Amino acid sequence: MKISNAQMGDAQLELLEPSGGRSALQESLDATGEGLHHIGYLVDDLDVEIARGVSQGLKVWTMSRPEKRPGFVYFEPTKVAGIAIELRTK
Repeated sequence: MKISNAQMGDAQLELLEPSGGRSALQESLDATGEGLHHIGYLVDDLDVEIARGVSQGLKVWTMSRPEKRPGFVYFEPTKVAGIAIELRTK
């Protein structure tokens, strides 16, 4: 996968391009076409925010929570616009 990042004040734009073969990114691109894939937020406590999202009806799509390292979770894409929500610890 090709990745390019641009910092814009407090926001970061991340551009992703699959580079061939099977991948979650390619599957998402095939299903929804080009466009905005996800919106990500930095959070202090991933467990608290996952519980909050689930309590509000979001479904966990994928996550990684390595011990003593930053983790992340993606909630399934929304029905409107097909945009996933990412939460990531600092």
